Amino acid sequence: MQDKYYSTPLHGVECLLPDVKPNSSHVNSAELSVELEFAKVASCAELEPIWTLKDQGLRYLTELNLYPYICADQEQHETPNTSDKAYVLAVNCEGKGRFLIQQNKITIDWEAGTPSSHYFQTLALALWLEIKQIPCIHANALKRDKKTFALVAASGTGKSTLSAKLQQLGCAWLTDDMLALHQDSAKNASKSSFQVYPSWPIARMWPDSVENVLGQQESVLNKVHARFNKRLIELQELSDENKYFSELSVIYILNRTVTDGVDNSPACKIETINSSQALILLLQNSILGNAYSALELEFNRIRQLSILVQSTKIKKITYSSGKENLDFVSKAILEDLNKP
Repeated sequence: MQDKYYSTPLHGVECLLPDVKPNSSHVNSAELSVELEFAKVASCAELEPIWTLKDQGLRYLTELNLYPYICADQEQHETPNTSDKAYVLAVNCEGKGRFLIQQNKITIDWEAGTPSSHYFQTLALALWLEIKQIPCIHANALKRDKKTFALVAASGTGKSTLSAKLQQLGCAWLTDDMLALHQDSAKNASKSSFQVYPSWPIARMWPDSVENVLGQQESVLNKVHARFNKRLIELQELSDENKYFSELSVIYILNRTVTDGVDNSPACKIETINSSQALILLLQNSILGNAYSALELEFNRIRQLSILVQSTKIKKITYSSGKENLDFVSKAILEDLNKP
């Protein structure tokens, strides 16, 4: 089943839906396109997955399995050319189904639970983009005036709550929980800028953040998962300028602590980190965990992220946990952005 978001470009990709003509207004908001099909994808249960992620959390099970896709006219022992490789990503979470990832097409076979779009916008699209040599990391992207910046941290560590506060202070909220890093046209240069495109205009936030930061009643908002208290937030519509790509100016690595200043005042320290440390932290915040080795993408991915940390400012923010400190931390970020 399709939902309304599939017709909106995300992370620089336009989804070409069945029987729908491409939208000419999307030409500046997407540099890539992928055909989508909603159809049956054969089960790969008889095959050995090349990568598995399994996490039995307190709330629900997360299980992902990645399989090589064997075409009907291809013997299992045959190795396809790199450009012809395809994969099936099997999702067994609150939503269940499969994504067949091919070079120019993604087939969605969804069975039940949380809609496919929830998993498509990060996991499936990240896999497709990574195969296209576009790295994806756990990050929110925002824009203040002419500067686009990213907040990098693992899921569930307060990125969206901080982003909501920054949005209230005048920032445009571009992406939630994922950032696709599009290298500019100078792809062979040792130093290069990276471009950011908006994602779908939705974010996920905990009920207390919805009420305390946004001032909305969480009870009127849809849940991310039926058994999960996080809520779906419709983001403010972007201006025409912000609907297109922008150059990434700075990346902030979030380091949230429980320590306040010596006089019990909020603590927030912003410091530039060296490229080696930055590279390690970015690798730790990859969308697909340790799947890149199985996908034979690891070497090129490290090369691209190495270019990123050499060409983009990378800073670490160590700050006090607690919603009462959000205003202080947000203003510290805005002050830092104003520096040359």
